[in-house]
Amino acid sequence: MSHRKQLDISGAVPVEFGFFEFTTGAPHPLAAAHTVSLPPSSTPHLAAIRMQVIGDYILVSEWRGPSVIGFYLMSWKTGIVTTVSVLRKPHLSLTHAVL
Repeated sequence: MSHRKQLDISGAVPVEFGFFEFTTGAPHPLAAAHTVSLPPSSTPHLAAIRMQVIGDYILVSEWRGPSVIGFYLMSWKTGIVTTVSVLRKPHLSLTHAVL
């Protein structure tokens, strides 16, 4: 996973995932796309990302600031990212988020 310090046109921080073989460091041969991006965010800062590999999928939890949490399901083989849920609350507490 990587992000660029340079913001895009909307002011969002781009978040990209790259898939490599552990043994060679080469792009993973089973991945249709070497680099996959999360959907753009209108929030100009990124607090944290948590990932969990579940077979052919990666569940991504993205905390953006104090009030936005996004959940995405990414197929690392096909490169398709599905937005599961985006919670936008004025005063969301991470202690109340269930993961």
